[in-house]
Amino acid sequence: MTVNVLGAKYRIKVDNSLIENGTDGDCNDYKKLIRIRDPEEMLDSSATAQAKEERCRQVKRHELLHAFLHESGLEEYSADEVLVGWIALQFPKLLKAFRETEAIEVEVIKTEYPAQINEALMLASKKLAERTIREIRRGKTV
Repeated sequence: MTVNVLGAKYRIKVDNSLIENGTDGDCNDYKKLIRIRDPEEMLDSSATAQAKEERCRQVKRHELLHAFLHESGLEEYSADEVLVGWIALQFPKLLKAFRETEAIEVEVIKTEYPAQINEALMLASKKLAERTIREIRRGKTV
């Protein structure tokens, strides 16, 4: 998989050799390579598959943040594991708050499907957003 990081193409690949280093992921800014352990190999054997998948998503966010900060010319911040870790952990909550307050524009998925399918996708997205907002208002936390 590749991802565009401010114009630089980074490859993301699963690499279980990271187990030897005791890390779940790493970002090589110069090779434009992000390596992530297989989700099955994350956490311990008692962790659920769902917990392992969430850990994998968090590690991807963490390593992508290193890449974004580096590509922005902010190498000092890119090396700050506390800052990068905090943003990676809090980003889903930030995104949810941005969407809820319309502080960010939600892109409509454009496809080559017939108009009826696009309308159905937009309606489903709207219903999901409305349900999420209702849950937030009821006091459910992210």
